[in-house]
Amino acid sequence: IRSVVILVLKCLHSHIYKIVKSPLFYITILWPIICVGLFIAYYSVSSWSIEQNISGFFQALSLFMDCLVVMLCAGIVQQEQRAGSSFNILCIGKSRIQMLISLVILLVIMTGLSLIIAVAGFALLYGKMLTISYVLTTVLMLIPLICLIFIHLLIAFKFGASWSIGSGVIFILVGALGCTGLLDKFWYYLPPTWAARFSSLMILDTFHTDYILKIAAELRYGLLICIIVTIALVILIPIWFNKWDGRADNSDE
Repeated sequence: IRSVVILVLKCLHSHIYKIVKSPLFYITILWPIICVGLFIAYYSVSSWSIEQNISGFFQALSLFMDCLVVMLCAGIVQQEQRAGSSFNILCIGKSRIQMLISLVILLVIMTGLSLIIAVAGFALLYGKMLTISYVLTTVLMLIPLICLIFIHLLIAFKFGASWSIGSGVIFILVGALGCTGLLDKFWYYLPPTWAARFSSLMILDTFHTDYILKIAAELRYGLLICIIVTIALVILIPIWFNKWDGRADNSDE
């Protein structure tokens, strides 16, 4: 186990070295700062209530983060495909699964870092809610984003970066619909809506404690579906990746 961990860490270090020298690193840092800046500027002149401001920010942030996940997955996969048709992740090291694990860890770290910067910046500049509520909302948003990382990574490897971007646009549109009441009965089964819905339920619980039982039941069911889907992807994607020949079904070149 120790040797496997060391190899994964070495692969992760290699990925980090490449990412730091690419625009993706700067996108990860600047994306949340721009998002927070836009909303703080708008809220300084808006007449919305505190609950509406916070809920609106987190709903928009979930769509911003969905977009970031798409860009990161597409960008990293395209980077690997241009480096000898994914030779590095398929042929370097004793197991290609270790490379996949390190790639997923890198994406989770970058997504989590961007999310934390956005929430921390908003909490410091706007406040109006307990720190623990911001922390729990951040955790609830990160869990479905990990699921989206697996989905978009699979699409990018299987069909190419352009297909990942195209599917990402559809995911973002579905996520935006999830912020409305149109998908109230179906959002549990739609991964793009999970981050927005989880954060909305957490904020609703913060401001309306009298609905805590109903909110808890809805959140528990949504989290259960999210965790089941994520575990299924964690099992199935490595099996597929271990047999993958390194070529996308639809070339981006």
